[in-house]
Amino acid sequence: MKFLDDAWYQAHVEKIHQVFAVPGSLNTQLVEVYRNVWGEVGHTRWIKYVVENTMIQEITRGEGEDTVPQAAFRCFGDYRSYVSVCQRKLDPKLGILGGVFKLEGGVMAAMPLLPTYDKLTACKRLEGTEF
Repeated sequence: MKFLDDAWYQAHVEKIHQVFAVPGSLNTQLVEVYRNVWGEVGHTRWIKYVVENTMIQEITRGEGEDTVPQAAFRCFGDYRSYVSVCQRKLDPKLGILGGVFKLEGGVMAAMPLLPTYDKLTACKRLEGTEF
């Protein structure tokens, strides 16, 4: 399975529901926008996560820069940069602060959400994934 393809996405959704299964107090929305997917210039995919009471309530995905939904946080970056995060070669916080990723919604407001983002990222590290 290839990162962001249909098989990967289905496995990712299953993993997300396993990991985010304990209620808590966190509520947020995040859209990750992957540009130049698989090295194809202009090929954009996105995934939207809706978290309510620390549990995933909704995961949706789509294609195209013009279809990116609104959310409390939207993070735009190149596919290879997201791959580097998944492979633990790039710290997402440093990627945001260094301009590798463009974050809408405010860096300071996002900082308390980093542990949740780390859990989301861990759910992307699926065995057998090709980047």
